[in-house]
Order: sequence, then structure tokens, then C-alpha cells
Amino acid sequence: MKKIISLLTVLLLVSSYSVARKKAMPYTKELLESKTWLMQFSPPQDVVCSNTYKNGKVESVLTYQDKEVKTEGSYYFSESIPMAFDSTMVGKASQGRYIVSNSTTHKTEAKVYEIVRLDSEMLVLRYTANGVYSTFDAKKN
Repeated sequence: MKKIISLLTVLLLVSSYSVARKKAMPYTKELLESKTWLMQFSPPQDVVCSNTYKNGKVESVLTYQDKEVKTEGSYYFSESIPMAFDSTMVGKASQGRYIVSNSTTHKTEAKVYEIVRLDSEMLVLRYTANGVYSTFDAKKN
């Protein structure tokens, strides 16, 4: 009987976390575009990677060994994972659970990122193709 009660308690906690997480979504364009996001590396590296989102455009800048590599592309919010990048959606949605982007610099296919966390301090994305998480801190002015 104790095992059943323990199991039910765990299931209740997991389901309440899941419901709370869903209520916190979707995330807003206003918050995403209000910051420059600096990627965290573990362990720390002599590399700086920043992402800036503005008006349906995303710019990534990678700085290392006194070199700077810029990548530009378009992005939009989505409530679901699309099959391909839809350029007609750029700039339309002001919120969503996913960021869908492409690179105009390298002509890449769509990349879809689940927004795990987005607040004034931190952005956490999960790349849906392989499940890898990336964490970004808001750049301090």
C-alpha cells in the first residue's frame, strides 16, 4: 500500500510540473528580442558566442583567437515543430514554444529549437534534431 501511495505521489508531482510548465508557455518575441544572449560553455572556453534576435532576423557572432565569424538568418515562433522552414511565417507570430530558424549565410535547412526557459536573465534552448541543450545568459550592459 505504501508503494502505491508513493507511486501516486510521484505521478501527481510529475503531472503538476508538466501542467505548470505548459501554462508558462508560450514565450514572447518581446522578451527574446530585448536582449543579446551569450552562450555558456562548460567548461569555460576562450570563445564567445552571442545571438541577437530582431524583427524576424537572427545574428550569431562567434569570437575566438581574435577572429569573428558572423552568421545571419531568419526566424519565427511556432507552437509545433514544422516539417520545413516557412519564410511566410517570419515576423508573424509574437509568441511560441519553438524557435524555427534558417541561415542565410550558410544556406542551411531549418533548425528547430524548443524554448525550455526564457526570462530576463536566461535563455535555454533544446535543439530538437538531437536533444542538445544550449544555455545563454542575458548580456549585461
